[in-house]
Amino acid sequence: MKPKKLVISAFGPYAGESTIDFEKLGEHGLYLITGDTGAGKTTVFDAITFALYGEASGTVRESGMFRSKYAKAETETFVELTFSYQRKEYKIRRNPEYQTQKKRGTGFTTKKADAELFYPDERQPVTKMGAVTKAVTELMGLDYKQFTQIAMIAQGDFQKLLIAGTAERGEIFRQIFHTEIYQTIQIRLRDEERRRRKDYDELRRSISQYLNDASFEEDPAAGQEFLALKKAGFEGKITDGINLLRAETKKEQERLEVLDETLRKIEEQICSVSEKKGKADLLKKTAAELEAKQQELELLQPEYGRVLAEWNRIEKQEGTREKLTERIQKLELSRQSFIELDKTREEIDGKEKLLLKIQEEKKENENQVSSLQKELEDRRGEKEHNLGVPVERERLTRAKEKLLHRKNELEEQMNRVESINRELKNAQEEYRSAVDQCDEIRSVYAHLERLFLDAQAGILAQNLQAGMPCPVCGSIHHPAPAKLSEEIPDQKELKRKEQEKAQAEEKVQRLSERASFFKRNLDQEMRNTAELICGTEKNLVKEALIVTGPDELVTAADPVIEKLDDEFRALEIRIKANTEQQKVLDGLGGMINRLETDLNAAGERNKELALSEQNLVTVLTMLRKHVEEFQRKLEGQNAVEIENNLQAMKTRKSELDQEAIDAKKALERCQNQNASLNSAAEALKKQIRGFEDIPEKELSETMEYLETEKAETSKLREKIHSSWHNNLRIYEAVCGQQGRMEQTEKEYVWIHSLADTAGGTLNGKSKVELETYVQMAYFDRILRRANLRLMTMSSGQYEMKRRESADNKKDKSGLELNVIDHYNGSERSVKTLSGGETFQASLSLALGLSDEIQSMAGGIQMDAMFVDEGFGSLDEDALNQAVKALGNLAEGKKLVGIISHVSELKDRIDKKIVITKNRSGERVGSSITVLGDYSADGVSVFM
Repeated sequence: MKPKKLVISAFGPYAGESTIDFEKLGEHGLYLITGDTGAGKTTVFDAITFALYGEASGTVRESGMFRSKYAKAETETFVELTFSYQRKEYKIRRNPEYQTQKKRGTGFTTKKADAELFYPDERQPVTKMGAVTKAVTELMGLDYKQFTQIAMIAQGDFQKLLIAGTAERGEIFRQIFHTEIYQTIQIRLRDEERRRRKDYDELRRSISQYLNDASFEEDPAAGQEFLALKKAGFEGKITDGINLLRAETKKEQERLEVLDETLRKIEEQICSVSEKKGKADLLKKTAAELEAKQQELELLQPEYGRVLAEWNRIEKQEGTREKLTERIQKLELSRQSFIELDKTREEIDGKEKLLLKIQEEKKENENQVSSLQKELEDRRGEKEHNLGVPVERERLTRAKEKLLHRKNELEEQMNRVESINRELKNAQEEYRSAVDQCDEIRSVYAHLERLFLDAQAGILAQNLQAGMPCPVCGSIHHPAPAKLSEEIPDQKELKRKEQEKAQAEEKVQRLSERASFFKRNLDQEMRNTAELICGTEKNLVKEALIVTGPDELVTAADPVIEKLDDEFRALEIRIKANTEQQKVLDGLGGMINRLETDLNAAGERNKELALSEQNLVTVLTMLRKHVEEFQRKLEGQNAVEIENNLQAMKTRKSELDQEAIDAKKALERCQNQNASLNSAAEALKKQIRGFEDIPEKELSETMEYLETEKAETSKLREKIHSSWHNNLRIYEAVCGQQGRMEQTEKEYVWIHSLADTAGGTLNGKSKVELETYVQMAYFDRILRRANLRLMTMSSGQYEMKRRESADNKKDKSGLELNVIDHYNGSERSVKTLSGGETFQASLSLALGLSDEIQSMAGGIQMDAMFVDEGFGSLDEDALNQAVKALGNLAEGKKLVGIISHVSELKDRIDKKIVITKNRSGERVGSSITVLGDYSADGVSVFM
């Protein structure tokens, strides 16, 4: 990547728009970025980095701070970078988010951050901040961090890397080379080692803890032996303890089987006695129930007789209830007739009101029909009056298109004239410049040719002798022989100058032909333009326009174009008026359709209302006949009297019905209860006859003895079962853990050794961690590249070397840095170097790191680099060596910029970007002057 042109506007200390043309600095070599403190030297690299990645070159400045505090409110803040990459030219324009004054009203508005990348081919530009940054990263193969590490070398940052210890340098390398994965491996190995150590200790303790809980209930002798092993902590006797526990568990299991059989037999005896005792209890209970049932039957007989007598009395009243039912039915029919009569009268009232409403609506609808018919006739007449509007619109549209075509054709022709005129002026300027250069070369060649010929005469004059003939003129007298000039050009140089002269003359001829070509094209286009103007404006003469020249032709075309614009505006006004008339016409069509629809709907509604009126008259006639029939049928009857008699009869009928229901329920209840008691008594008598005599007292004594025997045996079994279950659990746990114990110990030793190796904590070894070991490989490659430059800068005195071991074995090691002094053969820490020597080492280390990162990126082409400050600490010789090393770096196609204010560098480096801070007047801010290869005066840009 090589910058071609950088445009900065209202960015940092630059208040207005500033342009840096890097092509004026040449294709390669060193150039100096110098200027006042705070003028904005580093901001140049900030602008390049912001254009590419949307971020500043350092962590101090953020993109939101880039808006210049000196900029005017209307000045935009943006950066535009044109750069080449792999022989193709790209352009990026990017602006940060910033506050700007509103164009209308007062206050401020936020200008959103935006970016745009233009490709050299026909691909569409990439827009938006994130998308442009991604496209740049994919194009160059470098992200933001890699670019700033390769392209920008800041003395302060790399001096920290130079004097850092292993721990601090490791942190820096972790960020650059992304070695976090190896640190993660170290941490995970150490965590795994702690976890396995914990498992190992817990398993070892648990074996003895299990055995301590064992008990011996069946074999006291074995219990005594086990107790002795327990007091000794089972040291060397774990197997004996496990064997004793196994034997005790087996004996307890056998004893449990015997006790289970004893309990089974006792349970069988208890069940037999319980069955007999249950029969005796049942006999006693059944006799008591039989006596109770007989007493209930005796108490039920008086009530049963009373209920039966009441039922007989109710049955005699059945005829009275039937007569009441018939009278109630007749009164219900009369009452229903009165109700229907009232409903019919109400319906007649509703129909009469509806009929009146329909008649009123019918009258209103007839009035509406008349009104709609009149309005429809008016609108149809208005529509016929406007039928010519569409034809007029079509005529005006054709005239507008024809006028617009003539105007566009004339403007395009004028643009061609102006473009060819500019090309002609540029060609003429190049021709004049080439003529001047050719004259200068001719003069130099003539001077060299004269010196060469004079030198030939001087050589012959050296061999002349008095009385001897001259080989040129033959004279034997030589009063004034030619003198040999001190400045004698050789024939090769003269030949080279002759070729330069021929090339310059050829260039003059080529540029002359190019200018003539543009002149012919201009004349032709001017004639074409004159024909267009004369075709548009009849008062102009074509020949007069041609001889006046292109500028006057442009001036003459302006009033013609203005006239066309006036005609165009007049047509626009007429078309607008026609459009309004068309809208009126379109509206009339819709209005007529709506009126016709409304008129048809009103006619249909009239028919519906007439039919409804006829139907209502018919229904009212029928309803009035029904009222007359009801009145004849109910003549002489009173509705209130009928209602009162009906309610009284219903009440009496309800009372009689309820007495019958209650009497029937009471009778059924007594009958059911009597039958149930008799049936139960007979069943109990049968049960009592089926039982035999049982000795109840003897059964109770036997049951008491068996329950006591069962409780004692169960208690003993529970005790032995608890001991057996506990011992069995311990035995199974200990036997299962014995094999696991051996495997756990083996795995722990292995992971412990691996964690110590990765963590650099092996006894007697240097503290080199796994991540540090990987970083050492990167560091060695960086040092090999860095020493190539340090040996040059220090005239072969110094060479950096990674220290093999730390000062003590407690500190981390592997990335310590020494320097070898080849003048005295000593090796010492880089911290002992002087200020200038430290800068040389820092710069070399930074260049080595940049080379390594670029090498890792693979296929990356970086043809530009910036070095920021640090040269002020060097003496004259060291400064020469540093500039020489950077000059070697710039060989080929690389362009290296040095950001510094050291005055000695201004004399040593011809190509410069000079930045000046303006502190007063209207031009507050910074200004840029580019002093390149092709301009003695430079190019200045002020804000």
